[in-house]
Amino acid sequence: MADVGRVEHRKIGQQGDIVHYVCEFTVTHADLTAAATSEALDVPGFPANIYPLRGRELIGEYFTDGVAAIATTCTAELGDAGNPDGLVASLDVFSTTALASWDVATDGAEAEYGTLALEASYAPQVLITSDVNVDTLDQGILHGKIYYKTYEVS
Repeated sequence: MADVGRVEHRKIGQQGDIVHYVCEFTVTHADLTAAATSEALDVPGFPANIYPLRGRELIGEYFTDGVAAIATTCTAELGDAGNPDGLVASLDVFSTTALASWDVATDGAEAEYGTLALEASYAPQVLITSDVNVDTLDQGILHGKIYYKTYEVS
């Protein structure tokens, strides 16, 4: 399985032994290489023993198949292999017209992870699904964030 194109983990706060992080990542059409109607891309770099808190996706540019104009749908989910939409469920990332600018991009529903649970080995992924092979999509940018916390005993 391939990884998302860009990923960065940053510490965003600490209260005692609880440390909060955000993982920011980007998926573009160029990251999609599967000759299939869906592809899961790993979001790497998570330490062991974390608590996922919530996820968010933001469309930078809608996914389309450009000149071919065969595709009619494309969605993105954020979760893991066991729960593909555990953080963000089925965000519509398809349009027949490109966005004019970043400010008119639409937010996906921000999702809580549900019950706060320790993940010994968290391996999140973005699942892109379309009605055409995803490797034929020729434009699209999706930005995402996963907020999580750890306990670091000093």
